[in-house]
Amino acid sequence: MNATDTFQEARELQWVWKTPAMEAMAVAICTLALERGPHREFSALDLPIHTAQQHGGGGIAGAVFHRLAKDEVLCPVGGFVDAEFQQKVVRNAGGNRIGVWRLKSAARASALLRIHRAKPQQEFRQAELPV
Repeated sequence: MNATDTFQEARELQWVWKTPAMEAMAVAICTLALERGPHREFSALDLPIHTAQQHGGGGIAGAVFHRLAKDEVLCPVGGFVDAEFQQKVVRNAGGNRIGVWRLKSAARASALLRIHRAKPQQEFRQAELPV
């Protein structure tokens, strides 16, 4: 197995086990975005603490924020420096940079929430592997 195959396999495994958590994170972000409206900024630090603790692992919040931006639900807050857009950031307790966003499309955020509410809710549990 070469490096490309290894990467592709790891990516597929990550997608499989993180999908429900990614959906839950998307719902939490869209809910926050709709509460803030199109003119108020927010970041992952503004999510309810229980969301941050139960999101399913590292990298999910950032991946979901970027997916929602690509789908034009959110847009980054920032400005141009030397003709290059720089996203505004805040720092978490560990000093990591966290992007700042705002709602771009209330209709798209609302549609995501309607679709989610129509699906049966899932409970996340860590799998127990036999010893």
